[in-house]
Amino acid sequence: EVSGEGSPHPIDTYSPETIGEDLYRNTQRCGYEKPTPVQKYSIPIEDAGRDLMACAQTGSGKTAGFLFPIIISMLKLGGRDPPETGRRRTYPEALILAPTRELAQQIEVEARRFTYCTGIASVCIYGGAEVREQLRQ
Repeated sequence: EVSGEGSPHPIDTYSPETIGEDLYRNTQRCGYEKPTPVQKYSIPIEDAGRDLMACAQTGSGKTAGFLFPIIISMLKLGGRDPPETGRRRTYPEALILAPTRELAQQIEVEARRFTYCTGIASVCIYGGAEVREQLRQ
């Protein structure tokens, strides 16, 4: 169900035109053939700059449904320049919050699959783990 005026039309297929060449290559590599209902709407909604709240059953493609728009946006816009006063060369471009460590780890596994060979690095950070190693990543 989509609400609001001027809702974007869903996509029916994955293609380099709808999700970009790099993400398309990775969806094919992962065996994704056609978008699930959540993915059909999440990609054009993000592309239109609108907010998305999606509810669906387990196994319905929600993780890819919110990762794809983030990855597409990052690939289109590229990374921002680091602040002049910063000591690091890389900074986070997106933050995904999860209620449990297990879900955070599952999301990170999926993020790595879809960002393979794109220049985007995914890192999973959670409490109770070695802080220095997480900062290094």
